[in-house]
Amino acid sequence: MDTNTLVMAIWLPIAIVAIVQASFSLSISVLTLLSGVSLANHRVKRGHGALMTSFVAGSIVITLALLAGLAWVFRATGWSDNNFVLMVLISALMTAGFAVLLFYYRYDPKGTRLWLPRRFAERIYAATKRAGSVDRSFLLGGMAVLLEIVFIIFPMTIAAYIASSMTGPAYYLALIVYTVIAVAPQIALAIAYARGYKVGAIQRWREQNKRFLQITAGVLMITLSIYLLTYMA
Repeated sequence: MDTNTLVMAIWLPIAIVAIVQASFSLSISVLTLLSGVSLANHRVKRGHGALMTSFVAGSIVITLALLAGLAWVFRATGWSDNNFVLMVLISALMTAGFAVLLFYYRYDPKGTRLWLPRRFAERIYAATKRAGSVDRSFLLGGMAVLLEIVFIIFPMTIAAYIASSMTGPAYYLALIVYTVIAVAPQIALAIAYARGYKVGAIQRWREQNKRFLQITAGVLMITLSIYLLTYMA
């Protein structure tokens, strides 16, 4: 396989679906809330940084585990090079793209809110307030990823399908590349907090640009579906 084919058929789709996951807001919202709660409890900088790092580590572990598990399923079932399976995945990705555009945020007179039901949002808030230790922060990071599985499962499955057809170091590199890109905003946010950036300023930027991030995720999913349909299917 020549370099151009490798980029167009493997690395570009993996990077795009990872960017889609990175553009979703729940993990960032929870991390922002965790930072605010930690600072409100007057934690020393070292303890605050440990909570941030632990949260990001939880997100990384769960993302990597889900991706590797899906890739293993494709390999075990022999679906790695099945065109029918690819067509189903592309259709699901396109449908999910429209769902993100229409339903990811709820717009009402009280403001813009995530799709998450109020009961789950309250439980996340309560769990975040209790995350005063590294292990709880780690679990919170993993939980934030799992709660958005209804949306991230579609781009992640595409990445797993592509990775499952690879062997040797390239397979592991594909898993790592996806995971790093997918959690890059959390890593950047944790570094920003560690360097003293204000939670409020970052939160205000997210609030002002949430519609843009929503449209970006939805459009990327739809565009990638069309690209895969014409280039790979």
